[in-house]
Amino acid sequence: MTTHKAAEEGAVAAYLLIAVACAWGYLLIEFMVPGAFHFPGSVPSDYMSLGRTFYYFSASTLTTLGYGDVTPVHPYARSLAMMEAFIGQALPGHPFSSAGYFVRSYRTDK
Repeated sequence: MTTHKAAEEGAVAAYLLIAVACAWGYLLIEFMVPGAFHFPGSVPSDYMSLGRTFYYFSASTLTTLGYGDVTPVHPYARSLAMMEAFIGQALPGHPFSSAGYFVRSYRTDK
């Protein structure tokens, strides 16, 4: 495996790990401050549904897609969502820049 391929796979793994970590953070905030998030309809009743909802929210926040159906209303929840969105924009820059460096070095070697 080349160094660049390993770096790209590591970046994807880090991206997914950040989504999972933030989902756990959202879950913790909701347990500590009930009502920290506004859900469409009613709040999911069991832990599995709530966890899946927060993973969905985390993935859509990290990719800055943001459908708007789950909304953070507490300052702690909003702060974590803003940090996650910033990381979601900053982190993909590394694999793209390393891929560009690889292509550039490949072309100059010939």
